[in-house]
Amino acid sequence: MKARTQALQADGDLEDAKNLAPEQKREKILEVMGTLKNALRTDPYSAQATFQMAVAYAWLGKQKCAL
Repeated sequence: MKARTQALQADGDLEDAKNLAPEQKREKILEVMGTLKNALRTDPYSAQATFQMAVAYAWLGKQKCAL
């Protein structure tokens, strides 16, 4: 349940990052990825956390990591 809560928080944070300047956006996405890593440590099978991590990688321009 903790992983789901963290993934939902990360989803909201990614939405917030859309409106930031490029450098601030990158910092926010890296922060979100830290939250998602913690979520995946808690529940390595969390589909929501895995998906959000893929979205974060894609936003950083690392599409190959997102796959």
